[in-house]
Amino acid sequence: MVAWHPVADPATDPHTHTLSLALPLPDGPVVVRRARVHEEAANPWAAWQAMGRPRWPTLAQWDALRELAEPHRTAWPATALNGRLEIDLELVRNEVTLVEVTPVSDETPSYPGLDDSRVPGYGQVP
Repeated sequence: MVAWHPVADPATDPHTHTLSLALPLPDGPVVVRRARVHEEAANPWAAWQAMGRPRWPTLAQWDALRELAEPHRTAWPATALNGRLEIDLELVRNEVTLVEVTPVSDETPSYPGLDDSRVPGYGQVP
C-alpha cells in the first residue's frame, strides 16, 4: 500500500496527517515494513543544500548524497484479527510511504538449540 500526504501550502495544511487502515488479511501474526520519503528523510536535495550546494561534489559528498537518498525503513510485528489488520500511520508534510505486510511463519520450534537468553543484553525472550 502506498500513501501520500501532499502539502501545497504549509501555512494552511497540517504538518502531520494520521491515516487509519483496516487491511483484509487472514488472522495471525504479520510483520509490517514501512519505507518513508519526506522532507527530512531520504532527501538528498536538502543535504546538498546543507553542504553549501557544491557545484562539483567530492567523492565523499557523492557517497553521502547516495546514502541520504535511501528511504527511511522500519519494521514491527503485528497481529491480524477478525480477518483484518488495523494500523495507524502518521505521515509528515509531503511524505510518500510504502507499507508492506507479510505473514509470519514462526520457525522457532524447529531450532531445538535456539536460546535467546544466551544473547548478551536480551535475557529471557518470551
